[in-house]
Formats: sequence, C-alpha cells, structure tokens
Amino acid sequence: MTPRVFVDINSIVPMENVKDFEEMYVELENQLGLIAEREQRPLQKMVATLTAIRAVLQDLREKVLAAGFDGTAAEISFFKVTKPRFFSLQILETELYHLENCRKAVTLDELRSYYGDELKSIGRFFNQYAFQYEYYRMKADELDGLCFVRGAALQSMLVTDLPDNDPEFTTAWDYLFAKFRALEMLRDHILHLLEGLNGQGADLGFIRPGRKAVPLKWTGDTIHAVELGYSIWVSDQVNGGDAELADVMHWLSTTLDVDLSRYTRLFVEIKARKILSKTKFLDLMKDAVMRYMNQGDAYKPVRKAKRIP
Repeated sequence: MTPRVFVDINSIVPMENVKDFEEMYVELENQLGLIAEREQRPLQKMVATLTAIRAVLQDLREKVLAAGFDGTAAEISFFKVTKPRFFSLQILETELYHLENCRKAVTLDELRSYYGDELKSIGRFFNQYAFQYEYYRMKADELDGLCFVRGAALQSMLVTDLPDNDPEFTTAWDYLFAKFRALEMLRDHILHLLEGLNGQGADLGFIRPGRKAVPLKWTGDTIHAVELGYSIWVSDQVNGGDAELADVMHWLSTTLDVDLSRYTRLFVEIKARKILSKTKFLDLMKDAVMRYMNQGDAYKPVRKAKRIP
C-alpha cells in the first residue's frame, strides 16, 4: 500500500522554488493582461495568449527536470498545486474562445439559454469525474502518492481517460485538477456574464427568489481595488487563508468588473507612497464606517443610480 503523504506546499517545498514559481505565475498573469489590452480580435488574442502560456509551461518543465524534487512530498505538491495553476490558464483560454466563438444567440433569452447550457455542460463534466472532483474540492490527500507521482500505478477504477503524452512531466491527475480549476473559473465568468443581462439569470436560479439583482461595477480607483485585494489576501479572509494572491485578484476582478491585471505594478506604487498613507483606501473605509457608527447607524439615503458604461 502506498503510504499516505501529507502535503503543505509552504513548508515542504524549498522556499526558493515556491518563490520562483510564484514569480513566474505573476509575470505570466501580467503578460496575459498586456495581451488582452493590446489584442481585441478573439482568434489573435487566443493564439498570443496560448503562445505565452506554453512558453512558460516549457520553462517550468525544464526547471523541474533539471532540478528534480526534494522528496516525494515536493513532487506531489508540484503536480497537485503548482502545475495545475499554470496549465489551467491554457485550458481556460481555449474554453473562453470557444464560448464566444460558438455563441449564436441573438436575443437575451437565447443568450441566457446558451449560457445556461454551458453551465450544464460544466456540471456534467464535474459529475463525470465526481469522485476526483470531490477529492479536489475537499483537498483530500489519501491518494496523493498514487495520483501525483510520476509513474505511479493506479487501480483501474481510478484511471481517467485524459491526455498523458509526457510521462516525465505528467501524473495521473494533474491535468484533471487543472481542468477542474479552469472550469470553475469559466463557470464564474459565465455567471458574471449572466448577471450583466436583463433579468440577472433569475430564470436559472442564480439569485434569491423575489430579489431583482442590480448590476454592480467598481467605480472607484483601480489602485483602491488592488489595496483591497492585498488586504483580503494577507489577512487570510478567503478559504481559511488557503488562497493564492492571483486567485483573490481574479475573484475581485470578476466580481467587481474591474481590470486588475496589473495588480503587482500598482502595489509597487502603493508601497512607494511617501506623503499619502500606504493604506490610504483602508483608512478611508475605516473613517467612513466610524462616522456611520458614530451617527447612530444613521440612514444612508439611496443615491440616484448613474448609468454605468
């Protein structure tokens, strides 16, 4: 029986490797943000994005094969966490392109129906790999020694019919975990699109019955949203602290409809503040809440809604 291996990527993998991988990921995110700004044509954008991602994946492969791993636990953490983070971006970009390219809807109802079908398709994939997806969601580790170690022999009931064309850089489930991650991001993106339509996807059951949703968009300074994102991340407010900075920024960007692709550069500006407080936005929020409480929870009048472009 393969021994159970407990994995903590921050304590088992050498810190210089973790830092190197994180820097590679942040640099890739910034590069993809620049491509999105520069290239508006869907096909050309996909080609440029996939080219950038594949180049980084190749670099990642070369680093791993050259340096090896400091034990089985480090190998598991790489193929369970690190590689899927990078590879999921490749899967997501392809899915996003097909989502838009295959869209034939011309009315709001047809568009809602199309997005609803796409969500059902994602749900069917999760159901098809229900055992593996539950293992992924629960962050289980009992089978890690079989599923995330190269060359490990899986029992037939656990084998998945998925790409495996590079045994030196592939394990039984790393592609599957990358696809789970990509499809979850795709699902969030589709839900965000539905929220932007009239009706807010109410016919699909994505909002509370009887409550008409209002489209919300971040209208404050982008740098304030970045400050908020870093604050949420460093204070471990999401997923019990088990969330990557890039994931928090992606979540905020999607939820608030704000471009945070250059969050690392903006954070450098925040740290470089000399006259203004380094936590200007947090200070602003604190002062506003304190004023509200000191006024006896005074009623805040509803402002006339402004048209959001």
